[in-house]
Amino acid sequence: MWIAFLPFPTGLLGNHPEQPVAVAVYGSVCAVTCFSFSAMRWYASFRGCLMKKGLSDMKLRRDLWLSLCFALLYIAGVVGGMFFPSLGLFLYAAIPASYTISRLASFKRTVGAQ
Repeated sequence: MWIAFLPFPTGLLGNHPEQPVAVAVYGSVCAVTCFSFSAMRWYASFRGCLMKKGLSDMKLRRDLWLSLCFALLYIAGVVGGMFFPSLGLFLYAAIPASYTISRLASFKRTVGAQ
């Protein structure tokens, strides 16, 4: 549901990138979306047992923790963006970058173990 609302704060941020309110609204919607995704991930992984049987609980918990950490980065971007909009934008840009780096490191460990 929150993902459908995301174009509004994205447009607001695109038109007013230096306005603290635009930075905070964007980050707030992204954080709520991230928390919602984490709740779905938790349900699919543990409560509903909807994930592949071959995945270990440790990997499922690590991925859940990682998605929660990204939500916390969005919240940090909201708080920082209220005072320094450029800081909020930097934190928002760091989220996909850190996700990509963590996935590449995980892939490298998997390939190296084979």
